[in-house]
Amino acid sequence: HWSYSRAVMDAGSVSFPNPYTGAAAVMDPEIGFHTYTASLCWFTSSSLLTLFLFMPSIIAVFLGLTAVCIGERSEKKFGFEACLLVSLIPTTVRYLGPSFYVAVALGLLLVLFLVWLILQQRYSFSLLLAPVIWCLVLIHPATAFAGMIVIGLYCIMLACEKKFKIAASN
Repeated sequence: HWSYSRAVMDAGSVSFPNPYTGAAAVMDPEIGFHTYTASLCWFTSSSLLTLFLFMPSIIAVFLGLTAVCIGERSEKKFGFEACLLVSLIPTTVRYLGPSFYVAVALGLLLVLFLVWLILQQRYSFSLLLAPVIWCLVLIHPATAFAGMIVIGLYCIMLACEKKFKIAASN
């Protein structure tokens, strides 16, 4: 991700040569993540090293806060337990969890944001679902698919509870 983000910054475009071989342009499925990283470096005028060092902590904090917000809205008040479970997401080289600055970690934050949006059960918030899903598609397509599954399951659960008006707006 570091080299692709650097290539986006050097080329000034989403079309850039392969940073390893210098050959033809790269077809990058996670171009949104690399563009976001390059833009964040430009906006904050920080180096890639600083960004890749501190962003996992920032993402972990926002994951925990989002989990607390979702859990505390429930009748059972399980916000702090949800925060604990989110902080225990495994992070290894095989399962790139939130302790690495990768597209999956940023996508996980947006999926939790999607859950928060659909739990609001307001029509105005449901208008934000499509742009967030589109950002997820650009950042990490597999996580976008997971977000669509979450939205679909929530709509099915609302339909089973005979709340058709709310399910139709989501």
